[in-house]
Amino acid sequence: MIQLKSVLAKSIQRLNLVLGLCLSFYASSHAQVLSTGTCGTTSPDPAHLSYLEAIGEAYRNGLDMSITRRDSGGPSRIYIPFKAHIVRAPGSNNYMQVPALLTTLCELNQKYRASGIQFYLKDLPNYIFDGSLYYHTGWTQGNTQMTTYNMSRVVNVHFVDLSAMGLCGYATFPGSGAGTTLRQGGLMMSVPCSQPGNTTLAHEMGHYLALPHPFEGTSPQPQGVFAERVTRNTNEPAPRLNSNCATAGDRFCDTPADFIGNRWPCNGAAPQDTDINGDAFRPDATLFMSYSNDNCQNKFSAEQMNVMRYTLTGTSGGNGPRSYLLLPPMPAYDSVRSSTTLIEPAAGAPASPANWVYFRWTAAPNATMYYVRVVRGITLMFERWVSDTSLLYTGPDLASNGNYSVTVRPFNPASTCAPSSPSRSFTTTTPFGLSTSGLIDQDLKVYPTILRQGEPLFCKFEELDWELDALNISIRNMHGQAVLKSSASDAHALKSISTESLSPGIYTFEAQSGRWSKSIRLIVQ
Repeated sequence: MIQLKSVLAKSIQRLNLVLGLCLSFYASSHAQVLSTGTCGTTSPDPAHLSYLEAIGEAYRNGLDMSITRRDSGGPSRIYIPFKAHIVRAPGSNNYMQVPALLTTLCELNQKYRASGIQFYLKDLPNYIFDGSLYYHTGWTQGNTQMTTYNMSRVVNVHFVDLSAMGLCGYATFPGSGAGTTLRQGGLMMSVPCSQPGNTTLAHEMGHYLALPHPFEGTSPQPQGVFAERVTRNTNEPAPRLNSNCATAGDRFCDTPADFIGNRWPCNGAAPQDTDINGDAFRPDATLFMSYSNDNCQNKFSAEQMNVMRYTLTGTSGGNGPRSYLLLPPMPAYDSVRSSTTLIEPAAGAPASPANWVYFRWTAAPNATMYYVRVVRGITLMFERWVSDTSLLYTGPDLASNGNYSVTVRPFNPASTCAPSSPSRSFTTTTPFGLSTSGLIDQDLKVYPTILRQGEPLFCKFEELDWELDALNISIRNMHGQAVLKSSASDAHALKSISTESLSPGIYTFEAQSGRWSKSIRLIVQ
């Protein structure tokens, strides 16, 4: 036991030394190079490979970050902030849509669950309205984008179009990429490859957390002296060569030697080849870091998980190269497991003015945000992020006499898996023409406050504790005389008040129930 601790201490000491050399080497010499296939992540340089070898040595001597930090519920959780940068080209809808982003982040966490690494949404997406940064034709655009928009202490994930480069995505290894230390590098993801059901994001995140491809250095020359060999035996009889899994390929001995540097199926049609010993390669198609088709992949190996965790947390005597992502710690969140139900507009409700539509829905337990999405057919009309369970829309995006549908999706930063509500259809009528102003607060919503003679006045009362038929409404002229009286019997219904009897002038709208009262100035033109 004492001998193991001594060896382990020496391994960690070497690991920390290599880590320092790795970071300084990257800062001066790292450059992005196009790889074969659909991943553009560069091959690791010698400093990074030494970093992996040092972690592997420590792992085989007892340092297992994925097991030694295990609690009763599995590996202790490491929470990492995920910052989405969504680039939009003017006039195009080919950008990363929010429902896909939330579902893809949910799937990413499912893929990383065994490692104990979990990602949470850091604030709302950053929209970049710059067509020159959407269609990437080379590495310069990615470097410019990261330098300009990266945030500190988060994983910066940029969603663009990389199809002109023949890529689905690429990432930067620790200590590399554009930007300064706390905001350096990140992931550049092509939108078509970032949709739910794809594994590209999990693959590129693995690179960001230090993992190379399993075929690293072997795919060009499978029979080469420096290629990884299939055998894991360190005592092969001559002339066979011994195992070199700790110093060749991806440096992981629990991932089979891989030689396939392009996309391949996981059925019997997979490519075949042999190593320098004549042993047949049997790559593991289930590894997220392989180039097998997406439907084949479902795991990281134990050594891969160990490296990713070390890259984030380090161990005694040193920090991991991505440890800056751990501060500040994530606030506590519980899972959002249920969806929400739309209440308004009610099914079959009368048409709403196109620039005044009221939405309301039920609360979902543990949700801190709701994503409201209104479409016409498949065209997005508008979207809103709401922290409450209602939204009064007063914008210009809806047309008169239109047919639309709305969905609401509940989530919190750490829990994005809950589905959207069932879609609710609604129609619009002529918008209010003179004013988009009105009083909108927790208790009372009145619209419009400047209106033409005969134009209806709309009001809605919220969160009031009053008996039915006990809310009185009156409109008074400048002399304080009540020229119109009404009452409300449903606190949540949209009430329409005719103004046919009001001549042009200034009025006061008053609402009163028991000790509660509120007044609003109106102008009739």
